[in-house]
Amino acid sequence: MFPNGDRIGNIRCPFLAIHGTRDEIVPFWNGETLFFNAPVQWRARPIWVEGGGHNNIESLLRENGMFFDLIREFLREWVPSYAGQADNDESQDILDLHTSSKSTYTGLSLRGTM
Repeated sequence: MFPNGDRIGNIRCPFLAIHGTRDEIVPFWNGETLFFNAPVQWRARPIWVEGGGHNNIESLLRENGMFFDLIREFLREWVPSYAGQADNDESQDILDLHTSSKSTYTGLSLRGTM
């Protein structure tokens, strides 16, 4: 239906794949196809959420703050202006406004490949 797998080879910017292994709307293989068809030099480490569906990835990773930690990791690695914020103690990380400090969710496993 959507030729994303064919078109992603044309991107010229960092690409972060986040996909649940139990996505009931967009099959997991679609996320893998996008990742492997993206230019190697633009591929960030993917976030495959074991057991994650289409609409619950953030909620699975939010309780222990992992969702925003992973986004920060991507930004620090791929966005120079964001990485420079770490040197500025007075900067307010917009992601800090959304991070939860609730207890750790134990039913989650991530797997990442390059």
